[in-house]
Amino acid sequence: DIIAYSNSKQYSLRNWDSSWNIYPWIPEIGLLTNLTCLEIKYSHIGYFPKEIIFMTNLISLHLWQAGIKELPSEICLMTNLTNMSFNENEIRMIPSEIKYLTNLSCINLCHNKLESLPLEFFDLINLKDLYLNWNLLEFIPNIRKLTKLEGLGLTGNKFKFPTYLNLEFLPNLNGISVDDDIVELLPMYLQNIIIPNLVPCRDNTQSVY
Repeated sequence: DIIAYSNSKQYSLRNWDSSWNIYPWIPEIGLLTNLTCLEIKYSHIGYFPKEIIFMTNLISLHLWQAGIKELPSEICLMTNLTNMSFNENEIRMIPSEIKYLTNLSCINLCHNKLESLPLEFFDLINLKDLYLNWNLLEFIPNIRKLTKLEGLGLTGNKFKFPTYLNLEFLPNLNGISVDDDIVELLPMYLQNIIIPNLVPCRDNTQSVY
């Protein structure tokens, strides 16, 4: 499906089954410069369509199951984004230029192949929801800078000890998910806000994935 929103109205640009092909639509997507929200799901196109970068009015961008392996550095031009989701792709790294997306309040990178995050990622100090479930992360540096975080999903990574997470420096957390072997090592006040497999719904409410 491709779904787009403009001025709080929803426009279904296309629905297709496996017999349809997204490729002819990609050049045209970039012409929809007034859109504020774009969802492309189950396309399996294998890359991030750079035409989307010119949609600078986008507030919310969701590319699920697109087979994306990397995000272009030019994503820094999309400075109006507040909500960004690349769930179920094959992303291995995040460009350092992401630091310029200072309006981001929610990022969903669940089910990718991330082994690390760039230090610049933690300049996104307005983040309220960060979902990194089911990646290959062993350590998250400087997460203490994200003091506005309210929701944090970390289930299914390679963390060995909760001390690597620095969760005690996040005073606004009200929902987190970590693996069971980590839960029992957390302070009780953090155990009390555990929500298994916490991820956001499309409307930014919390859900279980």
